[in-house]
Amino acid sequence: MYTQKKTAISNAFAAAIIVVVLVVAAAGTYFFVAGSGTTSTITQTQTSVQTSVQTSTQTQTSVQTSTKTSVQTSTVATTATNIKPNPNILTVDTIGQPQNLDPAIDYETAGGNIIQNVYENLVFYHGYNSSGVVPWLASSYTMSANGTVYTFQLRQGIKFTDGTAFNSTAVKFSILREVLIDDPASPAWTVTQALLGAADYSSQYNCASNCYTPANVNAFLAKNPILTPDPYTVVIRLAHVYTPWAFVMAFSATAIISPSAVIAHWTAPTDPTIGFIKGITAGDYQDAANPWALTNMVGTGPYELSSWDQATQTLILVTNPHYWGGPYNMQPKFPTVVIKGIDDANTRVLDCQSGAVDICSIDASGSYRFNFMDKTAWLTNHKVVPTFAGVTVLGPYPTFNIDFFGFNQKIKDASGAIASFQPFQDRRIREAISMMFNRTAYIQNVLNGFGLVANQPIPPGMFGYDPSVPTPTPNPTAAEALLVAAGTHPLTAGNAYSPSSPQTIAITYNTGNIVRQTIATLMAAAINQFSSTTGLKATVQGLPWPQFLQQQQTHQTQFFLLGWAPDYVDPDDYVVAFFQTYFAPEIGWTNSTIQAQVAQQSSITDPVARLALLHTITAEVNQQAIFVWTDYGISIHFFRSWISEIPNSPTASNIGLGFNSALYGEMFAAIGLAS
Repeated sequence: MYTQKKTAISNAFAAAIIVVVLVVAAAGTYFFVAGSGTTSTITQTQTSVQTSVQTSTQTQTSVQTSTKTSVQTSTVATTATNIKPNPNILTVDTIGQPQNLDPAIDYETAGGNIIQNVYENLVFYHGYNSSGVVPWLASSYTMSANGTVYTFQLRQGIKFTDGTAFNSTAVKFSILREVLIDDPASPAWTVTQALLGAADYSSQYNCASNCYTPANVNAFLAKNPILTPDPYTVVIRLAHVYTPWAFVMAFSATAIISPSAVIAHWTAPTDPTIGFIKGITAGDYQDAANPWALTNMVGTGPYELSSWDQATQTLILVTNPHYWGGPYNMQPKFPTVVIKGIDDANTRVLDCQSGAVDICSIDASGSYRFNFMDKTAWLTNHKVVPTFAGVTVLGPYPTFNIDFFGFNQKIKDASGAIASFQPFQDRRIREAISMMFNRTAYIQNVLNGFGLVANQPIPPGMFGYDPSVPTPTPNPTAAEALLVAAGTHPLTAGNAYSPSSPQTIAITYNTGNIVRQTIATLMAAAINQFSSTTGLKATVQGLPWPQFLQQQQTHQTQFFLLGWAPDYVDPDDYVVAFFQTYFAPEIGWTNSTIQAQVAQQSSITDPVARLALLHTITAEVNQQAIFVWTDYGISIHFFRSWISEIPNSPTASNIGLGFNSALYGEMFAAIGLAS
């Protein structure tokens, strides 16, 4: 999932239906999760939770070992400045605002944070455990012996905020809606890759043309991928064994939305080739024909959307007065939550200091964080020592986030026409730019050590990471020679450039993200230092987060900065997303050999063989310089000391003493006033 700032996400498998095979490598221990091959029933019992927590501890240890960081906690004394101005309102600042709020469409962390507080899934995470899921809207579920059929028993008596009943019809509608819309810029691929018949229907996989006709839809539905034998039983059938499926069901792509609400605001298209199921329009990318769900929400969760002022980047959530409490009787303490998109870094610091906000987003670059924590203690030994009375600082927490530069090899203009200048189709240019980037200096001088050097798509601590991959060494001289050669002897005439006939590339980032603005500026300077001899120049462009994503997804950005936070803790979520179904088509890159290897690796049950193939994939994509990996994220949390996580909260607040990287941000129902 796209990140608009350094936010951590990771998901996991249901503990009662997995086995964990340890693979020992030079840099640490990694986890391969495979199906047990037996039918297991997962119920909400103390035993399943404890088993799950034990697995979580192992996973977190692995991550912390590889990142060489440790969790430091802090206690800030309560003072007169620690009296909350308004005890009924929780205020959160962030960078930018969501792209949209439709769980079938939105695929970025700003929207994901809102979705997880309003919508719910059949399964979710208990406490800080991110290595297993527990039944949530489901009361229990089973997996068949062959690993391809999941049967969910649903809880009864739950209602959506529009008053309609949650039942098996709502589950089937929500998942089919995700698949049938089939938006390539959405998280649909996480479901489509495994659901029975979905790959043949989808334009992202096997369907080459006429994908959204009634005939193709009916062919998919005839496979009966989702059965509802009664109002409170759902049977989901997979095309093949896919071990991450349990936590795909905890991901926002499978959040349950009210069918009645969607249908009430759905305008059936007059063209019979694209409108065939009431409430669902096949191929309705970005909800273009039916936009209601982009800005409106009807779920079963602890909060509901009250308003969204996109001009001021302000969202307001209010408690769902009829919330069922979740499986652990979770009741929100704050009647109102205000989420403010504040793009100016200094404003966010001042708001945090004054108490205008309760949860603070503080940039890693510059001196912003050192307004709240001791700079010397951090830079010398990575120890968090809070310095501002009334503000709690917790961390560092390792994450599975990765930040990167992307090269668009299929650049289009605003009209959708293919641009004449396509520099990044030339591997020499990609290699040269990658050689210019000094990752170690960037981590030290820009991130102040709040990150780890990235050198491959799979992050450290996760199965598939290759500790033998060297960190690229900056080589400006070789980079200059490659750029000169590429301009003088281009692959195509349109890609020629020289000092007398220069060409310019734009480096794009999302406004408000000071780190990305800084690194974009540094990269432009690195390219421009040779412009007098190469003829290749670089400029920097900042765009608001939703506009940035829209242009990136429509091929208008040339060279862009983004982050990826995992939808689930498996290398499949990285290699598939980057090299097969998601980023690959967005950047216009294809390689049949590598993409066949990517498709093959997820079906290999032997961890040694799978590891070897993942290492091969990493070596090949790095050699092609498809992306420039910059850093793996480390999380530090800043919040006013008058709030805290509710003791023994059933879900992670993500402001507490631990950190659940399975969540996109804060779980507001798990936050209360400090005692």
